[in-house]
Amino acid sequence: MTFVYPAVVRKKDDGSFEGYFPDLMMCDFKGADLNSALDDARDSMYEWIRVELQEEEEPDLPAASSDSEISLNEGEALHHISIHYRFHEGWDE
Repeated sequence: MTFVYPAVVRKKDDGSFEGYFPDLMMCDFKGADLNSALDDARDSMYEWIRVELQEEEEPDLPAASSDSEISLNEGEALHHISIHYRFHEGWDE
């Protein structure tokens, strides 16, 4: 199954990048450059979804916000991050 969520990214004063997923509580990421930050975003999102689906008794995956629902501060940019999550056998039992 493919998941796509918006991510808010901003460049820090030291030139590195950090960000968060508005829809995924406490799912943050960072990187020395934009590509590293986006790679970390995919890894963080994958882990967040894995924990929700495999470790929570009642998984709750929020709907993705539309671009118009997300307020950006100065210096922030919106990126759409996608991951493919392959369910293992028996995941829904």
